[in-house]
Amino acid sequence: LLVDRHGHATLVDFGASFAYEAPQRPFWQAMEARAFGLLLKELADAIVDGEAAHTLPEERGTVGLPDLVDAARALLLGLSARCVGAVMG
Repeated sequence: LLVDRHGHATLVDFGASFAYEAPQRPFWQAMEARAFGLLLKELADAIVDGEAAHTLPEERGTVGLPDLVDAARALLLGLSARCVGAVMG
């Protein structure tokens, strides 16, 4: 994940591309799933608490952006756990 001086993020893949034999496929697919899961975890950890995210004091307590932020974070954490857990379990 690259971030420029304006705060714009770009997702890039600097991984090595290579061919592998069919018997190795499960191993490398599991490693890719784990790496993606770790990226999702980092993204989720970067999300601030929904209550503090882009709300004015008088807007707090209403359903809106904070709830969406919390839901997005929970979704990322859940997907991350599934990706990493598939490798570890």
